[in-house]
Amino acid sequence: MKPIVFDLPVEKEKKWRGDSFVSPPHDDSEIDVPFFANTNLHQSQVLSLEAGVSSEAELIENYRTVALYPEIDDAIEEITSEAIVYDENQPVVSIQLERTDFKTKTLRQVIQNEFSNVLNLLNFNNNGYQLFREWYIDSRLYFHIIIDPNNPKDGIKELRRVDPRKLKKVRIIDRKPDSPIIEVKDEFFVYLDKVSTYNKTFSQHPFGTAVYNINDEFNFDRFIKIHPSAIASVNSGLIDRSHGIVYGYLQKSIKYLNQLRLLEDSLVIYRIARAPEKRVFYVDVGNMPQNKADSYLNQIQRKFRNRINYDVNTGTIVDHSHTVSLQEDFFLPRRGGSRGTQIDTLAGSSSLSDIDDILYFKDKLLNSLNVPIGRLKKDSTTSLFGNDSEVSREEIKFKNFIDRLRSQFNNLFLDILKTQLILKGIISLEEWERNRDKIDFSYSSNSHFAEKKEIEIIRERLSVLAEADPFVGKYFQQDFVLKKILRLSEEEIDSLNVEDDF
Repeated sequence: MKPIVFDLPVEKEKKWRGDSFVSPPHDDSEIDVPFFANTNLHQSQVLSLEAGVSSEAELIENYRTVALYPEIDDAIEEITSEAIVYDENQPVVSIQLERTDFKTKTLRQVIQNEFSNVLNLLNFNNNGYQLFREWYIDSRLYFHIIIDPNNPKDGIKELRRVDPRKLKKVRIIDRKPDSPIIEVKDEFFVYLDKVSTYNKTFSQHPFGTAVYNINDEFNFDRFIKIHPSAIASVNSGLIDRSHGIVYGYLQKSIKYLNQLRLLEDSLVIYRIARAPEKRVFYVDVGNMPQNKADSYLNQIQRKFRNRINYDVNTGTIVDHSHTVSLQEDFFLPRRGGSRGTQIDTLAGSSSLSDIDDILYFKDKLLNSLNVPIGRLKKDSTTSLFGNDSEVSREEIKFKNFIDRLRSQFNNLFLDILKTQLILKGIISLEEWERNRDKIDFSYSSNSHFAEKKEIEIIRERLSVLAEADPFVGKYFQQDFVLKKILRLSEEEIDSLNVEDDF
């Protein structure tokens, strides 16, 4: 039987890739499947994941497990709280169309209204924090776009989350025998109901390739084919070009976390074993033969090991016999001499407070999380409203990192907004492609650094304006001052109600 195919009546995107002997770059964790028109066979190289990870599903599960560790959870909390800020005075995220070719206010207002609908479909005002957090951990986020097939112009009806462990993108490429030029024949997503069937379906071929008989268009069980237009997606942007694997931001922390766990577990075992004091019994066995000496030593040992306890539940006396363990006493035979039987005390370890190696690997772990260490260490203090005029380099790097995360996450908004606008006929595909990179998004922010930076920029602009004021009208036009010095947008200039010669 044919697989179920999900598609949307959206204009198909026509990408001009140019003739090349190189396969198009991966924009997701795609499988490249060569196209064979004569044999009806598709062959694809099996994914090879590092560190013993046999599938991307297992990779995602590793990230989710790592995210439960307290230090990493604190770092994710810092990153997510900095990226998604809830402020009752401003929206979490808003769309900016100043750089686009959409010049009419009516069209801009329509697009802004549709973007508000997109946020409502995502329930972003309530779930934005959780969506961003899960995207950061899993390194990818997928939504199935659901529409009314009888009324597609009504736009998107629902956005339904898809488990990223169950979805895989496949790209069919063709290289003609008499030409080195590569052509993309088709692209689609594969959905499998169970995570466990993922590895079974894309199984290892003995010769190193996965071979599928695709008579009647990929005819095998548990297969759902989804057109890319029906999936809204965003990944971390960290793609291994060699294997086409999307890695998460937590990937580089796994090694240091494993090392830290190993040391912590070893320290706990060592402290339990070496912390208590132990008694050492030197038992005088005289000139007894070896077998009799051992029997006598065991008899003395059992004598001291038998403990008489009172059972409060039954009201009876119970004998508890305990074998020798590392945490308990030692019984050693002593031959002859005048010292006789002796009992000594073996002191516990005196180096139990030495945790320098633990702190070393903990610092390595914190450094790998892209968050300033001062934010993660509990004993550190940060002045939020002091008179400090300088911002640490770590804070600058952290803000730039948050900006990059937001920029990557914006692809989800763009993907959904594109489908919404084209379905409703508000703009054409050509208009979208022409303006896609000119659409900006503004996030609410409560960063002290961002505040200080904005105030410093305004102060510098006003200082330059004061110096240029005597020359306005003589060497500079007012329009130049408003745009180049004060950096006002067209809408901000219009809101000032100034004349052209102001």
